[in-house]
Amino acid sequence: MLTKVCRELYWCFILQFSAFLLFSCNHSEKKIVARFADGRPQVVYEFPDSNDTLTYTLKILGPSGNLKQMAFVSHGMFVNKAVTYMDNGVPYRIDSLLAPCKSLKSCDEIRFIYNENGTPSQIYTVMNGVCEGNIKQYSQNGTLIKSYNLIHDSVKNGEYLEFFNSGKIAFRAEYKNDTMVGIGYVFKENGDSSKGRMIFRRRFGWTTAILKSAIILMIKSMQ
Repeated sequence: MLTKVCRELYWCFILQFSAFLLFSCNHSEKKIVARFADGRPQVVYEFPDSNDTLTYTLKILGPSGNLKQMAFVSHGMFVNKAVTYMDNGVPYRIDSLLAPCKSLKSCDEIRFIYNENGTPSQIYTVMNGVCEGNIKQYSQNGTLIKSYNLIHDSVKNGEYLEFFNSGKIAFRAEYKNDTMVGIGYVFKENGDSSKGRMIFRRRFGWTTAILKSAIILMIKSMQ
């Protein structure tokens, strides 16, 4: 009799302990916070731990259910990265966050823009909502074609480079406060620039495009 009671108490304990583990363990949860007019989900929060409502994955969906944007929130702050997708599912833009931030509109980040075929189109740094530092631009096939530096979103400052499809430098100049200074060089693809060297300054009233065209014509005439 005593053995039977002990056995029953043992299994009772096992069942209670199992129930405790089941309900005390964290579990994920999905919450729809916005819908389209037809009721389909538009904005979804995915919580890895339903008890922590400040840490989740934010997903913005299109009308057909395709993923348009995804971002990660930890302790109420955007972290890691935010990805914006094209309709074909290829990332159009990746914001690699440099620090946690409250709003994606004000994050300091390195921004990657992609072509529809998945190759890079632009890479640049955003600080306090504006472009700061080096800007890289790529062709449709992902070849680097331009590299230059910006301050305050639009002012060229520092070295300016353009490249051939081979990756070799095609044009090099120096900017200071959005004004080209010193000597600009137009290169042949073999690297020779001796026939294309010319001083040009803004005080002559010449645009960069006109000067580059003049240098290229000069090179061709001397070949």
